[in-house]
Amino acid sequence: MVLSGREVLQALPLERCIEAVAEALVAHHRKEGLTYPVVREQLPTGGGIFGVKSGYLLEADALGLKAGGFWAENRERSLPTHQAAMLLFNPATGELRAVLDANVITVIRTAAAGALAAQALAPTKSSLAALIGAGSQAVAQTHALAWARPDLAMVKVFARSPESFDRYRISVANLGLEVKRAPTIREAVAEADIIVTATPSWEPLVENSWVAPGAHISAIGADTRGKQELDPELFIGARVVVDDWKQAITIGECQHAHRLGHLSRKTIHGELGAICAGDLPGREDDDTLTLFDSTGIALQDLAAAAAALEAAAELGLGLRRRLGDVTPEEMW
Repeated sequence: MVLSGREVLQALPLERCIEAVAEALVAHHRKEGLTYPVVREQLPTGGGIFGVKSGYLLEADALGLKAGGFWAENRERSLPTHQAAMLLFNPATGELRAVLDANVITVIRTAAAGALAAQALAPTKSSLAALIGAGSQAVAQTHALAWARPDLAMVKVFARSPESFDRYRISVANLGLEVKRAPTIREAVAEADIIVTATPSWEPLVENSWVAPGAHISAIGADTRGKQELDPELFIGARVVVDDWKQAITIGECQHAHRLGHLSRKTIHGELGAICAGDLPGREDDDTLTLFDSTGIALQDLAAAAAALEAAAELGLGLRRRLGDVTPEEMW
């Protein structure tokens, strides 16, 4: 089966992806899935970052990998900055089951994790959100916040240009939110109940002193060694939740706070999968800053891909081709 990006989008609405990602995070927490070492490296030419995430989600019988990355210069080429594909294999035989466009999967499964984090960790009454960044992930996270927090009424956005803000505004218009462009990051985050950082930044953007007590932050952009969006001092005294501890301190936002000694395995609150499983509480008071570090784990991709593949079969989507149809004897 081969699924294009449009077919994945049709087969995997946000609500279904949230269910799949919650199941994947719980499976990760309960060790009902295997994740293999992550590859995430800068390329010596072309300015790209290439990565591979792979694993085996036992309950869904989903074995596979996602390969791709981020190419910032694609903006000038009128191409998506994120490029990725997914392969799913039959765990029993090793046969290739499906090839899926993973650009859509990456955006939606990341939004799904943000939705689950906001549902568990954001203040009970969250009416004002700040979005740092106005790209495709900022749009997706806004839709996720609207799902997680029905009280959300206004979004302040820090965008690099009027054009990117206009594209963002049009993409979230159906949510019925009041959308304003903030001239600075400081003005965007001031008094915000929820802050989402979704940029490719390599330096801190949000200062500790700018954030209101009791706010929630979802740090989405840091997914590579050296990337950073937050002042490490934000982690001091915060209730920190991660999707995967080892990834968080290696390629996530936590890497900087951990290096500086502001964060350890003992001082973090825990992993989001434990909260989704009901084994760990989310937010418990109005005064503590909560912070979710989203690095993206392979099981999220696999769960989303398996859900898309199942729906695609029901909807009659996809190109049905069998790969591996040549035996060794037929080759010569």
